[in-house]
Amino acid sequence: MSFHLCNFFVVATVLARPCCFMEIKLGVILPEVSSYPWSIKYVMPAIEMAVESVQRDIVPEHRVFTYVKDSECSATMGALAAMDLYKDKHVHVLFGPVCPYAVAPVARFSPHWNIPVITAGASAYDFDYKFKFKLLTRVHETYSKEADAIIKLATQFNLTKFGLLYEKYGRSASGYSDCFYRISAIHFKIKEIFPWYEIFFRDLSSNTDFDDILQSASQNARVIVLCGSPESVRELMITAHELGFDNGEFVFLNIDSGESENEFDLPWYREEDTVERNNKARNAYEALMLISLRKQKSPEYSSFSNEVKLRSKLRYQNFTSYEGEVNSYVGAFHDAVVLYALALNETIEAGESITDGSAVTRRMWNKTINGITGAVTIDEKGDRIMDYSLLDMDPNTGKFQVVLNYVGQSKEVVPEPGTRIHWGADYDNVPSASFCCWPTFRCIDVWLCLGCSVLLRNLPIPFIF
Repeated sequence: MSFHLCNFFVVATVLARPCCFMEIKLGVILPEVSSYPWSIKYVMPAIEMAVESVQRDIVPEHRVFTYVKDSECSATMGALAAMDLYKDKHVHVLFGPVCPYAVAPVARFSPHWNIPVITAGASAYDFDYKFKFKLLTRVHETYSKEADAIIKLATQFNLTKFGLLYEKYGRSASGYSDCFYRISAIHFKIKEIFPWYEIFFRDLSSNTDFDDILQSASQNARVIVLCGSPESVRELMITAHELGFDNGEFVFLNIDSGESENEFDLPWYREEDTVERNNKARNAYEALMLISLRKQKSPEYSSFSNEVKLRSKLRYQNFTSYEGEVNSYVGAFHDAVVLYALALNETIEAGESITDGSAVTRRMWNKTINGITGAVTIDEKGDRIMDYSLLDMDPNTGKFQVVLNYVGQSKEVVPEPGTRIHWGADYDNVPSASFCCWPTFRCIDVWLCLGCSVLLRNLPIPFIF
């Protein structure tokens, strides 16, 4: 007759809860380098705060241990880190990686190990296919849901004919850029709805002739979507002003990368630049709108941000503090720990093993919890449903403010009370959705995202993970 230390049979009756102390082991795989907004230096204090809360309120009879590995945002190092944590530390769950090439092999391996993977990354469209990533739960935005928001906002103003441009390669890591993944998702989503559109590519690393880019776009577009660094966007908008493209006839839409929570007040202003160029930028940004994750605003989140930054400063040498609140990745990982702990507790209460990652994952999906980032709703496929905001510049103050919100749960667009969109100097209403283009072809609105080098028409983007 065999006995298990904490789960055993007495007269064929299974105890609903273990009789004694268990060790719950969390593995964290994130990059150490601080250039990533999901760096260990930013995220670990938040994870530690969540562990303290979980230990106190959710699993007080057990002990939670955390083991951390550097992913280096590398497919090789991320996978090796996961193997080490699985084999040597016997972790029950993996938080991260975030970078797509690092998380892809880990999320593929995890079903064989029966270990859940919970991440604020893996946002690319490819990760929507959960038959390849069966135990992957995504607690931050997914680019397919961002595409839903963009398409809904566009159709709200009868802008329904699309083309896409994107930056092909990233600036800080090998492989494709963040814009590539964002635009790939929009590409697939639009293709399902609007079969006629053009895709133009320009590579800004070799072509910074914004005059040429805008002249080409103006022949085919009324809506120009930008996805690039703040400096590239600003330089392009100054060029747009010099060409007269900021008069309201064109709409510029900038996709926020989500890396900073504090760049929306005066994104056109640079202290080191001349008064003339700052004025040009300000005028140009009247024709620009921003689409971003809806920001969490609460006293609790402010207090959380302050505590995270204080812990980072005390723990990490040469950590540089910053103004404003922590970025959304930090809050998402905090809530990921809480989500896992609640699901783990339910698994224990059901008499199942904490090593059964499938059972724990099943209890995280199709679930809503209250987190530090607000309501955390995970859909039936294991992906978080998030809200988005459209921001427009107030011409009187030069500051950007929310004018519309896209509610992910209901897929509705809700106006922000007391605000309105300023379409540009000469326009009070949205520009015309159609205009003269080529004979025998349907007219096209081109959505421009900074980048690449080849002209494609209805070319499917292959799976890359």
